[in-house]
Amino acid sequence: MRASLVFTFALISIPTISLSIPSFSHAQTKNICTLLNANPDWAESVVAAEEKWGVSAGNILAFIDQESRFRANASSGPNYGYAQATQQTWNGFLKDTKIGNKSRSDFDASVNFVGWHFKQMNKQFGIGINNVSEQYLAYQLGSGGYKKGAPPASRRIAASVASRARIFEDQLDNCD
Repeated sequence: MRASLVFTFALISIPTISLSIPSFSHAQTKNICTLLNANPDWAESVVAAEEKWGVSAGNILAFIDQESRFRANASSGPNYGYAQATQQTWNGFLKDTKIGNKSRSDFDASVNFVGWHFKQMNKQFGIGINNVSEQYLAYQLGSGGYKKGAPPASRRIAASVASRARIFEDQLDNCD
């Protein structure tokens, strides 16, 4: 039940501030409910992003899981943060959304970045909002790389992300 998702997390939150990163963040997330229970602010952020961008929470979370394993400081070349965004693409997102100077290590901004990116690829290439495989290929390869076509290895990764998104959606529908 989506409506109860945030409500449930709000009921179990502890009135302390935690700046720690979950200890299971380096491994692929098996149960998204466990992760969101440990990070109630994340649950609120992803539900708000889902509503704002029309991209399902499971899709957004599968991208974040694939890109950074939910690590705020994940880094790979010019890519950084939860969403592994390049500075140039991140700057375009900040300019388009007018949300201020948010960091790529900000979870709320990162889930909104993923939703924004889905919308951008829908506008630019006509990729359906629910077509997770193609959306991920455009995300991973960038616009230029996507136009050229995806290699088989990228297609396998994209299929895995789409599968994980479906699993996360099922889990989210049954979170306690």
